Amino acid sequence: MELAQAPADLAELQAEVGRLVAELQEATQEKIQAAQYGLVVLEENGELKQRCGELEGQLDRLSSELTQMKEGELRQLRYQLSNTGAESERLSVALQDLRQVSALWSPVPGIPSSPGPSIPLPTQPGSEQGATGHWLSG
Repeated sequence: MELAQAPADLAELQAEVGRLVAELQEATQEKIQAAQYGLVVLEENGELKQRCGELEGQLDRLSSELTQMKEGELRQLRYQLSNTGAESERLSVALQDLRQVSALWSPVPGIPSSPGPSIPLPTQPGSEQGATGHWLSG
């Protein structure tokens, strides 16, 4: 019986070896696919890191540019404010001068006001010319 059992055992063993070889091939194929997927993920990760670095650099440049623009605008506003202040001061001084001049020309109580210096107005050229022949001399 032992000899008769040997072929049956051998067939079982061959079937088991065949099954194990198939499982090993399937596991090997899954590992290859997982490794290929891992490589794709690593490549994408590297690309994403590079893109992230580029975007961070762009962000730094834009932030710096924005800061410079804000500082330039602030300088311009300060300049305009300074000019406005200087103009305001100039106008204030001119107004004060006008007030002083106006006070000088105000009628003084008890003194008749004079119309100011008498300046003859010119007439049309050729009419009423003076001794010199000029229309302004009169």
